[in-house]
Amino acid sequence: MFREVYTDNNSPQHLLLLNYFKSTLALSNCHTLLDATRVLTAGERMSNLRAIVVGSGWAAEGHARALQHHEVSIAALCGRTPEPAYALVARLGIPEVRFGWQDAIDTLKPDIVCIATPAAPHLDIATAAMTAGCHVVCEKPLALTATEAHVMFTTAPRMGVRHAYAATGYAHPIYTAARDLILGGAVGQMREIESFIQIRDAERTPYSWVHQLEQGGGMLNNIFPHQLQQLTYVTGAEVVAATGDARPLQARVPFVGDVHDFCQLFMPLTDEQLARAEWREPTVDVAYSVVVKLRFPDASEATALVHLTHGPGRLQPSRLVLHGERGSVALEGDMWTNERLRRFNEGWEEVDVPVGVGDPVQAQWDQFFGAFLDDVRGHPSEPYPTFEDGWVAAEVIGAMREGRWWRCAERIAVADGGS
Repeated sequence: MFREVYTDNNSPQHLLLLNYFKSTLALSNCHTLLDATRVLTAGERMSNLRAIVVGSGWAAEGHARALQHHEVSIAALCGRTPEPAYALVARLGIPEVRFGWQDAIDTLKPDIVCIATPAAPHLDIATAAMTAGCHVVCEKPLALTATEAHVMFTTAPRMGVRHAYAATGYAHPIYTAARDLILGGAVGQMREIESFIQIRDAERTPYSWVHQLEQGGGMLNNIFPHQLQQLTYVTGAEVVAATGDARPLQARVPFVGDVHDFCQLFMPLTDEQLARAEWREPTVDVAYSVVVKLRFPDASEATALVHLTHGPGRLQPSRLVLHGERGSVALEGDMWTNERLRRFNEGWEEVDVPVGVGDPVQAQWDQFFGAFLDDVRGHPSEPYPTFEDGWVAAEVIGAMREGRWWRCAERIAVADGGS
């Protein structure tokens, strides 16, 4: 697919002429029209990336700000609800709002499509974008089912596009420092890992799409991907098997009106709001315990317990602790703003990690997008989650909801020499 021809002149007449030149170049595969319009080199093209963002909530703003931080031009934001969509483009200086993502892909012809919506439309948007030759960034969960996620994962390489899965919980200086320790041999061969999160005030969280399985809701879909990505990033291992369960725990959830923005879920309802609330039945899990088997490049294995629970009393911070044959590494604090890294050999000692100021969640989006965009531009890049990671997470999530054992036959066969 040709994306070589760009222009700074956005007049309708010039765009019509430009579309004609693109068509001619694509059909003839020649450059006979270079005198009429300049064809950018690969390096120039990648320094002039254009994107559209689909969604108008918290994640959409995070994606858009990260794109702008890395000097990507945002051609349009595609929304469904006018008020938040127009408010977001006004805040960020995005040129326009579109209310049809397919039309935006067809007419704007972006290099990158960012999908920042609940999970239900992810497959359709990603497939259309990849078919059009666009690189794609998709929020977690990657899709509603493992089958849909696998379609997305296998379509991307066929279309020759880059693909990124926004499980960004790993993208923090403390996780990078922990990764350096682990891969540098600080604990020796890995043995056991525990990842623990406790969430408070679940009974005060307002009803929204997060409580609807058919929209990609639930803690397995929305928190577990972060924990799983933290495990694989810090250890350099891959997931080959898992078992466990998911628990609903909540029989009803207070509804106080439509909740558009995910970040509103972090603002517990007051007693007065609860007294006026209508109550609805959720269809999702709000707690889980997952045992994951990790396989390392040297074929050794380790087991990780990934646990999330709800409770009104919190005795200890969320944590990720990795135990090896010679020592341990512990990360402690809130999932998005881990404040402490320690290592253990003969005793626990603090590891000093410089942490930036500002919005820690936005910093994670910025780091994640930085690696992805380096890759798109053909530069050396740090590792980042792809649709393969999203598919594996979807497989594990599906198995946990069904209460069954899951093993990745494809990865196990490769590790065992194809047997």
